[in-house]
Amino acid sequence: MFFLPFIIFSVFFIAFLVIALSAFKNHKKTTDTMTNMINTVSAYAENEIEKAFDEPKQETKVCEYCGSIISANETKCNSCGAKIKK
Repeated sequence: MFFLPFIIFSVFFIAFLVIALSAFKNHKKTTDTMTNMINTVSAYAENEIEKAFDEPKQETKVCEYCGSIISANETKCNSCGAKIKK
């Protein structure tokens, strides 16, 4: 009878260790997954930023009738259809 509390405590302690180690292992997997996702998004963002700076700037102008932004070589506004003066 004297060892019964010790045995019960040992069983609960071993169960706690198994659960804690399992949670730690799952946490490590989640952390690795999140790190990979962050690295992927960062690489994509860096690529998009580089492309934005490398692309030549397109000349634009504003339609004097409706205020829409149009390409500099357009002869007619895409929004209102007004003829654009050169």
